[in-house]
Amino acid sequence: GTANYTALTGAQTNATVLSGAEVVKFTRMPDGSENPEAQIKPLAYTGAARFDQLSDLPTMKELGYDMEFCIKSWWFAPKGTPKAAIEGFANALEASTSTDRYQKFLESKGFANLFLGGNDLQQDLQNTWTAIEPVAKLASKK
Repeated sequence: GTANYTALTGAQTNATVLSGAEVVKFTRMPDGSENPEAQIKPLAYTGAARFDQLSDLPTMKELGYDMEFCIKSWWFAPKGTPKAAIEGFANALEASTSTDRYQKFLESKGFANLFLGGNDLQQDLQNTWTAIEPVAKLASKK
């Protein structure tokens, strides 16, 4: 986020991916109004629906692109970690997602409340790889 913003404020034109919260931080005033000095222009949101804090920003699908992508955070345990320890930690993380403090954090950042574990997580990881593999292959070509 911040490194991308710094790079984007030079004399060149660049494209980057920022979270909804980063776009708000870099383009809006504390009261939510547009920052007249913002040097970046968001073009589209990659979520399934418009981002509440940037309701005038269309989604990629609205612009005719069949593209949806959400940057997720994952927690992994070292190989060999006992299953009971993994399950205990996963249960604690999942329980924390329903607390008021966590809900306020999500709202302040514009993050979705999504907790995945077990087979659901494995399927999501596979879906993510399927979506980004073609781009990763293109990026590796010189």
